[in-house]
Amino acid sequence: MAIANNTVSIVITGPIAKEINDEYDLNPKKVAAILDIFSCIVQGILPYGAQVLLILSFANGKLDFFDLISNAWYHLFLLIFTLLAIYSSYWDKWVNKFLKV
Repeated sequence: MAIANNTVSIVITGPIAKEINDEYDLNPKKVAAILDIFSCIVQGILPYGAQVLLILSFANGKLDFFDLISNAWYHLFLLIFTLLAIYSSYWDKWVNKFLKV
């Protein structure tokens, strides 16, 4: 059984996410998905994350962290589209509230 850093971070921050979910009456599935997505984003940009260490070990010193992170478009796009999804749902709620749709 393998446990990566993002699994540990989800287990540790899960109760905090549950409190936020209960306080603001959010969809638990969306909160869990956002928690998982952000844990993957953070682990992918940390220089000691499991994915980064694995890729750098395969490169045998021909690649350093800054070369890798400058070409890591996946994490950037994942962050942008996740933030858009989060704020577009709040935007929809705000518009519906004030337009009484």
